[in-house]
Amino acid sequence: MQREYIFRGKRKDNSEWVYGSLSIEYDGTCHISNWVSKLIEPETNFYEQVQEMFELIPKTVGQYIRFLDKTECKIYEG
Repeated sequence: MQREYIFRGKRKDNSEWVYGSLSIEYDGTCHISNWVSKLIEPETNFYEQVQEMFELIPKTVGQYIRFLDKTECKIYEG
């Protein structure tokens, strides 16, 4: 079984939780990126996969540890 590498953290601009792939820059800034479907042409109902990236508050970053709590929610360390 392959391990899932999922991270979460709070966005720096509005403190909302975001989930996805983590990248850490040389200067210590942290970003999470993920792919979402965006409606591009409403008249034809055309969606496209777009990558979003958000800067995080570093102390809020945590990694999914492959366990679920009693309500079936993923548990993150950190």
